[in-house]
Amino acid sequence: MILLAVLGIVQLGRNGFGVLGNPDPSKTYTKAPDKILVDGKDYQAVIRTNLGEIKYDLLEKNAPNTVNSFVFLAKDRYFDGIKIHRVEKDFVIQGGSRLSLDNNAANDGFGGPGYRFANEINWDSINLASEARKTLEDQGFKSDSNVQSIAHEKYAISMANAGPDTNGSQFFIVTTDGTDPSIASLNGKHTVFAKIISGQELVDRINGFAREQSNPGYPRPSEEVVIQQVEILEL
Repeated sequence: MILLAVLGIVQLGRNGFGVLGNPDPSKTYTKAPDKILVDGKDYQAVIRTNLGEIKYDLLEKNAPNTVNSFVFLAKDRYFDGIKIHRVEKDFVIQGGSRLSLDNNAANDGFGGPGYRFANEINWDSINLASEARKTLEDQGFKSDSNVQSIAHEKYAISMANAGPDTNGSQFFIVTTDGTDPSIASLNGKHTVFAKIISGQELVDRINGFAREQSNPGYPRPSEEVVIQQVEILEL
């Protein structure tokens, strides 16, 4: 993967999962949320779209700070109305940018909540190879021994970022097997925080959509996919 940083803009290839900045002032926050998760509760989320629902289990034990941020944003209706702004067939489906509310596909990669938080990835628990660890360490990534992580696999949901500890609101759904080299390359630098438990057929359908090429780095699907609401379930 080649990363090109110019004036704060990160250009990413197929193996990259970037967030390019945060110029959107319409709904942002001055800091990451305090803890709102209740100990002992299991959290799930239902993404309601114009095409159907996707339900997933949030991995609050594996990535507590990541899930806490996602739950906070969902409850504050941050995701309401945004579009799925990137579909890479048999790779990923990406959303979470409020800049997708406009019709300018070129700015979708910039959307964020105004705060950033650290990765939560334990390299030991995903058996990350020594060569991969060295590469990530050279890029500024590090392992977090306080959590037990899972590797990327089909229907996992993970955080997009612009480098080490730059997580915000953008996330992606993996749409192919974890043994695919493009997916395996995401391990160690993107935090997996959820797994889909229903709605896989909708994910497969979106994965098959044709893509608009107005912005090759973030190709929107030709059929609009709108997140109408994200409901949080506390069990």
